[in-house]
Amino acid sequence: MKYMIITTKHHDGVALWDTKVGTYSLPKLSGSNRDVIKEIAAACKKHGMKLGFYYSHWIDWEHPYGWNHQQELSGHVTDAQYNQYWQEKVIPQLRELMSNYGDISLIWFDMWIPYQKSIIKKSSYFRS
Repeated sequence: MKYMIITTKHHDGVALWDTKVGTYSLPKLSGSNRDVIKEIAAACKKHGMKLGFYYSHWIDWEHPYGWNHQQELSGHVTDAQYNQYWQEKVIPQLRELMSNYGDISLIWFDMWIPYQKSIIKKSSYFRS
């Protein structure tokens, strides 16, 4: 193997690392002190493998303003609500992932439609 991509957060909203954003993470939910993403990052470094992360940024069943398929029945969250989800969860968690685990070769965001057809607006959710 030359690389691996690990799912760091899927649609259920659970972070597999010891995130500082909320309590919805594998270490907190399991009562463990393990950070499996840290362990995988260390193993990749030890064996000369590139590391990539999958992060479900759009769909999040845990956060009230993350997208879920109930939205298709009940209506979209507003731009302001979705921005709140990004500011409270997505951006801080991505900062953790990109800052705490060494060299990250790839990050894969799961989205199957162009942002123009969603409530995601080009670059409107990135602020310093």
